[in-house]
Formats: sequence, structure tokens, C-alpha cells
Amino acid sequence: MAEADNLRVETLQKIVEVVTPVQAAEFLLAGKRLPVSLHEWGRVREERYFGCARAGDAATRGGAG
Repeated sequence: MAEADNLRVETLQKIVEVVTPVQAAEFLLAGKRLPVSLHEWGRVREERYFGCARAGDAATRGGAG
């Protein structure tokens, strides 16, 4: 596990070294935005599928939550 973490950190450092500061900032920001965007996409998709129901409401009706 520690080796994988080290590899991720080294890879990130190399990427940041070879791009411009603006590109590095955009890259790091994109990495932070991705989980938020996926969450929003899932929320919108769920609303479309279940109507205005929440995930918990859908689970109680037998839907995938």
C-alpha cells in the first residue's frame, strides 16, 4: 500500500514538474473536481430515474440506492 502511495506521489510530482504552473494548478483542481462532478452526475441521474425521491427513499421502495 505504501509503495502505491509513493508511486502516486512521485507521478504527481513529475507531472507538476513538466507542465507550466497554470497547467499544474488546472490539473490539481481537476483532480479535486472529479469526485464532486461524479457525485452531481449521479444525483441528477437518480432524480431523473426516481423522480424527486432521495436515495434513501428509493432504497425503501426497492430501488438501487
